[in-house]
Order: sequence, then C-alpha cells, then structure tokens
Amino acid sequence: MTATRRLEATTLERLPAPERAALCAELLVGVTHLALDIDGVITAAPRFVCALSKAAREARLRVSVVTSRSPAPEALEATRAELRGLRITFDALHAIAPMGTDASCPHRGLDWYQQWLWLKVAYCEREGVQLLVDDDAKVIDLAARFSRKLRTVQVWSG
Repeated sequence: MTATRRLEATTLERLPAPERAALCAELLVGVTHLALDIDGVITAAPRFVCALSKAAREARLRVSVVTSRSPAPEALEATRAELRGLRITFDALHAIAPMGTDASCPHRGLDWYQQWLWLKVAYCEREGVQLLVDDDAKVIDLAARFSRKLRTVQVWSG
C-alpha cells in the first residue's frame, strides 16, 4: 500500500479546471473502484469531488459513497437527494451500521469507536475498492493498518 495523500479542501475547490482534471486523472490511475466519504469530503470540496466522480464514471470506474450517516431509508433518500444536488455521480450509497451496533470487527485490540469506523474499511475490502477518499484520520489509519490493497486520500479542512 502507498502512503496516504493529504489534500486541503479549500485548495481543491480553488483549482482551475485543467489542474483539477489532471489531479483527478492522477488519483484514478490503477483504480477500478473509488469510494468517497460525504461529510468532510464531499461537503468540504463538492466541486472537486463532482469532477473526480465524473472522471471516474467517464473512465467506467465504479464509484461508491460510504458514510457513517444513518442507514434509515428516509435518511438514505435525503442523502441521495443531497448528492444529486451536488452533482456527485455514483453507483452505490453505503451507510455503515449505526453507532453502537455490533461492528463484528475481527480486530479486538481496537476500541468500540475504531471498531465502528473500521466498517468503512471492511466495506472497501469486501467491495474491491482501491481508493478511499475520507477526512477522518482514524479511518485513514485503520485502512493503513488493516488493508494491503486500499490506497487512501485524506481531505482536510485548514
């Protein structure tokens, strides 16, 4: 696995279109399945993520949105509507189990919160995601520790 790339959200939003396109192409090299977090990634850099998801779909890559938002049907529909409004192109929307639910995490050395966040990494492993874009340093760390094939990009707000 390669080192995590860290990108600042405001900088991503200010990129001119040609530079944004070049960065999208660079990030997607060797990827067949991309996973995007919503809060802190899509919400922090919607223009960039719109371009990234569009570039991925144009390249016939699979795009999943993975979130810790509620998996309740009405919440998922509201999230789909929000993503449509932001023009995010995706194939699947996956909400991890609600906080406090048994995460069935095999890594018993983790605290309950890390076991819950690990569900994002587990989804990526199960679905063959090669690139996860997330803002949470704990999720990025879990991917680095427990996935051999998952590359990560951490979007941060400065």
